[in-house]
Amino acid sequence: MMENHSDLLVEILLDRSARMDERDDAAVDLGEYGGNLVVEALAAVACSRDESDVLVASAGESLAMIWLRNGSIDFPIARSLSPVALAEVKSLLGRRAPHLIPGLNCDNGSAI
Repeated sequence: MMENHSDLLVEILLDRSARMDERDDAAVDLGEYGGNLVVEALAAVACSRDESDVLVASAGESLAMIWLRNGSIDFPIARSLSPVALAEVKSLLGRRAPHLIPGLNCDNGSAI
């Protein structure tokens, strides 16, 4: 059942016709899950330059939560994050797991 719930959340997150508050709630809730589908969906939003900053920030924070639980960062994704999502990752991991982020140079000109 949990897997189906995450699939539904991914569907909502990626549905650009869904209400923004629903998409944002989905992005936040997906931070409690993991797996390739969830990470790919969050990354698609967190790396986007065409989504709202609020949604991008929530997706970035959820990625950071997943990386915190996994004990490692997916560096190819992290290097492609939009500046807003990167700021969320830096903030959360900087407080809770600073050992995970040293020396990451991002393609967007920022460094973690």
